[in-house]
Amino acid sequence: MRAGLLRDQLQVWALAGNPWASVFVDDLACEVRAPKGGGVQVGLRSPVITEIFARNNSGVSAGDFLRTDGRLWAVATVIEGRYKTVISAHELIGVDALYTPAIGVAYTLKTFFAENAPHYDEGGAVGYDHIIDVPKLDLVAKPARGDTITTRGVVWSVAGQPDGGDDGAVVRLMVNK
Repeated sequence: MRAGLLRDQLQVWALAGNPWASVFVDDLACEVRAPKGGGVQVGLRSPVITEIFARNNSGVSAGDFLRTDGRLWAVATVIEGRYKTVISAHELIGVDALYTPAIGVAYTLKTFFAENAPHYDEGGAVGYDHIIDVPKLDLVAKPARGDTITTRGVVWSVAGQPDGGDDGAVVRLMVNK
């Protein structure tokens, strides 16, 4: 990273409180490097890591989110060096959808849909359902049974959340037509 190459501007966001709220932390001048390699995307989280370089003392922590121009990353690691900070993050890639809570106002967020996805129920048995992954940062409130998600012209009703369906960055929801 050379001086003057911090040409990207990202916003740093965090989740705070219980129930959580999205909190804007700061703007970040940085350099986003295109990920190398590939893999099969099986959820909202991209299978490859994006490296992001910033000046030291960037104020970014693991678990934060970085956002710009319709793109969203979940920060995995932050390594503070002597002169620079190296951030490793997964981009959250999905299609736009309309989330409509049973009580409240509808809003847009990114989603990833999978049919017949395996999950564990509360008893530890494996089940297969339709699932939709959503970024936790974009949820206004905890998802509830009866909320709906409209994606690609299909309306899905939230049926619940599988055991382990919230990893802090992505919330997995079981849905029905």
